[in-house]
Amino acid sequence: MESKEICRVCKQGNLHEATRIRNFYPNKKTVSVELLELHCDQCKAVTMSSEQHSENLRRLTARKSEYEGQLMGEEIVAFRKKYGLTQKQASKIIGKGVIAFSRYENEEFYPDTSTRLLLELVMTRSDVLKALADKAGVDIPLWKKRVEEEALENILLAPRLEHQFVPIIWDVDSVTPLGRHEHVYEGKGHITIPALSLGEAMSPIFEGWMADALDAGIREVDVRKVETSSSFLPMGTPFTKEDAIAYPKEAA
Repeated sequence: MESKEICRVCKQGNLHEATRIRNFYPNKKTVSVELLELHCDQCKAVTMSSEQHSENLRRLTARKSEYEGQLMGEEIVAFRKKYGLTQKQASKIIGKGVIAFSRYENEEFYPDTSTRLLLELVMTRSDVLKALADKAGVDIPLWKKRVEEEALENILLAPRLEHQFVPIIWDVDSVTPLGRHEHVYEGKGHITIPALSLGEAMSPIFEGWMADALDAGIREVDVRKVETSSSFLPMGTPFTKEDAIAYPKEAA
């Protein structure tokens, strides 16, 4: 089928829609995925549109249902890049050679059961990843950044899951001369809280979270002020003045 696009390589030929089959062999089983392409009728260049690219990604992701627990190469690549690791560093952490690790990512070969279970463990447990990296003498380039992100995610989820930290916001309105304000969390000790811009307040009775919470940034603070609140109660625990710790931050 001919598209209405002109070839971006030779600027002369017309692009025609085509397909190709890519085969994968997890657990010695053939999994075929039909991928979409555009072929130039002049220079024979092969490319794809943004719509085809999105559809191809969807089709590749969907093949996971046929993998019977085996890891896809993209999952291993995503894990490695998440922490800024090279193939050499990642292979050293799990005790495999760099060539073998590269073949896992390209799906030329698939990890055996013990290696797959180890990969799944380090992919889902950052503490295990760090422990193995330390033993292997591997520095994780993006470790600090990912730990900060996980800390923020845990705080945002805590009120919904375990009531470990309860969010309260000081009254802020359009006439308040503050450049920034922050969520206040009731809890004990040293906590990490997301800094928010003026107007992004969350009411104690509002069940949703602002869309850009993760983009608001993180600031570590020591609790400085004790307040009593009856708005929220930790699950199954009496709420006392000693337990209710609030920290208001006012910055120009």
